Amino acid sequence: MKNLESYTKSHVWRIERRFENQFVIIPRKISYKPTGKTILDSVSFEIKTNEHCVLLGRNGAGKSTLVNLIYGMIWATSGTIRLFQETYGEIAIQDLRKRIGILDSSQQENSIQRKLTVKDTILTGLFHTIGYYRDPSPEEETKTLQILKDSDLLSKKDQLYNTLSSGEKKKILFLRSIVNEPDFLIMDEPCSSLDLTAREDFLGFLKEYHSKKKFTSLYITHRPEEIPDFYSKAVLLKEGKVIHFGPIEECFTEKNLEDLYDIPLQVQRIENTWSVIPKQKRTY
Repeated sequence: MKNLESYTKSHVWRIERRFENQFVIIPRKISYKPTGKTILDSVSFEIKTNEHCVLLGRNGAGKSTLVNLIYGMIWATSGTIRLFQETYGEIAIQDLRKRIGILDSSQQENSIQRKLTVKDTILTGLFHTIGYYRDPSPEEETKTLQILKDSDLLSKKDQLYNTLSSGEKKKILFLRSIVNEPDFLIMDEPCSSLDLTAREDFLGFLKEYHSKKKFTSLYITHRPEEIPDFYSKAVLLKEGKVIHFGPIEECFTEKNLEDLYDIPLQVQRIENTWSVIPKQKRTY
């Protein structure tokens, strides 16, 4: 009987491990309650290898807090995060970060040193730092110049980052996030501050990268219309709670998005672009 029990536990463990190996990230019942205030409440979802998931929520829903938890900048009050089959708290977070690329322009743009060139800004992605604190190796220099060349941005290499347009800055931050060829890419509001032309240019830039590389990603936004067409999964986050998770077509129904935004909405997908507009006529 003991042998049977031992076999059963071992068999279940192997099934669980095989199931888990399909996934890049598995947050389970993550809560974040600093000083007693609930920012995230029992958040759970998972993203498979080479899967692309959007995290959609209103301002203040807890999206950026979740990004900081995943990147190990802060620690959950309760729950677990498993990334690449490793549990946070049981492995050095620096080792996991080497496999993550992150584009968080709201924080990164303000932190980049004023006198960094475009080339040096991308190099910091290889250093896993925002600042430029050491000389690059010849291999790192070559890799950075190659990614600029491949992106038709080599002519910008010596230009100061802070003199670029908003659209150019986003592209450089994107290159910074992928220069290390990460397995998991996180983009937090990558189109914020961009006008329509710059936004479409950036999204085309992202789509081209997707056509060439296999990677897993989490795209954070509060605007459904900017979600690239290759995103197949969605997490809807409201007031720190996941209210819907699954295939994007099942999440992006009128009822579900009305639950998220608290207003009547008309939802359509037109030529792979989501259109979400209020049903009520404006009175102003």
